[in-house]
Amino acid sequence: MGISSRGHTVETKDFLAIARETGAYTIAITTRVDCPIARTADEVVLFTSAEAWPQAGSAMHVPPLVLLSEYLCQCLQMAEV
Repeated sequence: MGISSRGHTVETKDFLAIARETGAYTIAITTRVDCPIARTADEVVLFTSAEAWPQAGSAMHVPPLVLLSEYLCQCLQMAEV
């Protein structure tokens, strides 16, 4: 699972590409549907903001996104059982 606000973070895209090449099911969490990480991942979870993101103070959005990614991982693990 990779998180990138605009979806252009090279490290995140590369991580998803390598994970996919090794057989992992990949999910991108981003604000843009047409971006490199969205094109690299198997699935895309879009999140939106009322204003341009990131901006001053937008770091407060990171913990909920990390929590969301953990929750999604747990759901996927439960689905495999």
